[in-house]
Amino acid sequence: MQYEDFTEAFISELALLLSEGHPAEAIVDPASPASNFGQSPRESIERFGASFSVDNFADSILSSPGNPFNLEYGVGLLMWTFAGSTDSHWLQYYGGRIGPGREASLGKRLFVNEGLDQVDLAVRLLERDPGSRRAFMPVFDMRDLLVAGREIPCTTGFQLLSRNGELHGVAVMRAQNALEFLPMDLFVFSYVLQYVSDAMNLLPGSYTHMSTTFHIFKDDAIRARNIVSGADEVLAFSLGDSSGFSRELKELIVFEEHLRRSAIDGNAREIRALARESKSSSRFGCDICRNIAKVLLTTAARRVGEGARELSYLGLSAELSELRHGYNLRQ
Repeated sequence: MQYEDFTEAFISELALLLSEGHPAEAIVDPASPASNFGQSPRESIERFGASFSVDNFADSILSSPGNPFNLEYGVGLLMWTFAGSTDSHWLQYYGGRIGPGREASLGKRLFVNEGLDQVDLAVRLLERDPGSRRAFMPVFDMRDLLVAGREIPCTTGFQLLSRNGELHGVAVMRAQNALEFLPMDLFVFSYVLQYVSDAMNLLPGSYTHMSTTFHIFKDDAIRARNIVSGADEVLAFSLGDSSGFSRELKELIVFEEHLRRSAIDGNAREIRALARESKSSSRFGCDICRNIAKVLLTTAARRVGEGARELSYLGLSAELSELRHGYNLRQ
């Protein structure tokens, strides 16, 4: 299906899943997060071979009263992905759960795969041959079928296509939870694609999302129906224009680590200094980087108990760390 934007795609695909999905028995594998590691298996509703495309993937922060987007965690996950990290304590800092290992890290497999940056290789390929169909970056690995650990990637791979001066992206998923994880996955893939389009000086084209199994847990059906029936309350936001994103990303990753380490050490003075420096020097010129930096500063300030003062100082709403219905970062 072709949609104008992620809002239309999210609502329409949820509605289609509810109307045409078929029941699937519960996963009981104690190594699977889908069974809560064997503690509470849950039946699902699923469709096979679901796919959709959107023309505008910039507005990729989807939020509604029934499914609020946690921007603090989303930005932390995005930085973790771009850095190619497997450090689960990094995600815990942003409110994520901690596990025994993070070999399922999308960023590690895309940006640091056995010492190779797949994204960079794909970009070089398309620069040599814009019409190439070979810029496919595998994420799922045969060895994942042998791993008894708790996590393996939901993403099978990601492909880049350059056509008529535009960059298009296709994400292929072996499994996609349409309610709990789809908005966050769209957010991450959207900004990876915006990063590459800026690096290649190409206009953003379309984004396509393909799922072998597109599903929700049966006990989430009521929440999904409420979201579909309240479609007007599902809003989409953007972190801003992507111009300069690729040039400033490395500095943003360093900035994030500096802030996170300072917050973990309880160094409120350093966080205040970084906040003043960022405000006075316009450290980041790119809209996306500047707004991500604000979220990172907000998170660090809250962690050291400087939240109220620092949020006011930065000119940000206290709702920024937990995006709520109606909050627009661009306002």
